[in-house]
Amino acid sequence: MIPATWLPHHREDDGEVIGYLAPSSTPDETVELFVPMTVFGYAMADAVELDDARAALDAVGLSLLAEPWILHRAGIEPTRVRIAEVTPARIVVGVDDFNVGIDYASCIVLDVPTGRALTPAR
Repeated sequence: MIPATWLPHHREDDGEVIGYLAPSSTPDETVELFVPMTVFGYAMADAVELDDARAALDAVGLSLLAEPWILHRAGIEPTRVRIAEVTPARIVVGVDDFNVGIDYASCIVLDVPTGRALTPAR
C-alpha cells in the first residue's frame, strides 16, 4: 500500500494521480526534499526539492506504465514484463510477449510499493 506520508501528485488537466512525492530530508534536516515516485512506488530520481520532484512527475506522467520493465524475484531469472494494472495496493504484471502484448496467463501480482522488484528495461 502506498505509504500515508507520500503526497499524491495529480495531472493538472484531469486530476489523475500520476505519481507520488515521498518526503526525504537532507542529512542536517534543514531542507525538505522529495523523491518522485511512480504510481507503483518506483523512485524516478534521487531526492530533490519539491518543485523539481513535481516537474519530474509532470514530464513523465503515466507514460512509464506503457514501457517494459524487468521483474526481479529471488531464485528466478529476471523477467521482462509489462504492466497490466496498478492500484494503490497492488500492481499486476505479465510476461512481455515482445511487443505482441502481455501474456495474461502469466500475470503476477505484486504489492505496492514494489521496492526493487521492478526496474526499467532500458
